[in-house]
Amino acid sequence: MSDERAEREAAAQAILADARARAGALAHPGVRVNMLSAAERRAERVRAGLAPVSSGCWAGAARAARPGKRSALVSRDLRDTDGAPRPTTRRSCIRCRRVFDSHGPGNRMCEPCRARSADASPYAV
Repeated sequence: MSDERAEREAAAQAILADARARAGALAHPGVRVNMLSAAERRAERVRAGLAPVSSGCWAGAARAARPGKRSALVSRDLRDTDGAPRPTTRRSCIRCRRVFDSHGPGNRMCEPCRARSADASPYAV
């Protein structure tokens, strides 16, 4: 294996290890799965030479959250008044149609779509 391929493989392994460590701290399983699949895609691109080998392995998680805006990587941990987790219902997202764990009738969008709509202008069409 050449030095460049070895460097790319090491960077891909670092991307996956960093994503696994970050995903372990997330409470919402859907966000965790999305994060890990994005890391796997990035690692494959690094291995194939389509993405640069960078010192910051996981660029997606390093995205700075704007004040007042929720990041897509932060999940909501909803609890009842007694501290027990609220029951969830499997629903399809009204925007992307993916099935997700909904916390009630007012929760109709999955976390990635909710984060995207929070970033959009209220005047966007």
